[in-house]
Amino acid sequence: MAASAHSVVCTHDEAKRVIVDELVKNIQQNLERVTGITPAEVIKGGSLGQGTAIPGDFDLDLVIYTDSISELDIRHSGYSMRRWTDLLDIFLQQTLGRKYQPQGKTDCAVQFIYNDKIGVDLLISPNWRSLREFYTFLLGTPACCRSNEIQCLHCSMASPLLPALCQR
Repeated sequence: MAASAHSVVCTHDEAKRVIVDELVKNIQQNLERVTGITPAEVIKGGSLGQGTAIPGDFDLDLVIYTDSISELDIRHSGYSMRRWTDLLDIFLQQTLGRKYQPQGKTDCAVQFIYNDKIGVDLLISPNWRSLREFYTFLLGTPACCRSNEIQCLHCSMASPLLPALCQR
């Protein structure tokens, strides 16, 4: 008996979920050992992370929140996250091997194809403790560092704080 279209989509979605969970588990278990960066939380976004993927048209956004990067670290780096995205690139090369196909790096993200199947944008952010802490950081950001890419990074950095922000 032939499988229905629904069961094919569900099987496809389940296979992708397993692959995504494998990647997140690798980050959680190995990032500190390889880079010295301790992940506090890994948030899944994009259509795969949110469970809204359409077969053949999907992406995964992962944000690593860490206490290993402070506001002061970002200020001292000239508001560039390149130091940490470079470390993420090395980490992915070492722990994923052939499953890691680099596609590019920005100041904010490492972009790659995972397991020949999934387009991933991997970002890293301080683990902001409060809206006040994050807002103070934004206020102190010089105008020259307020490019679209940096603003995008700041939005991703704040995502765990968004529910509190929306209540204001």
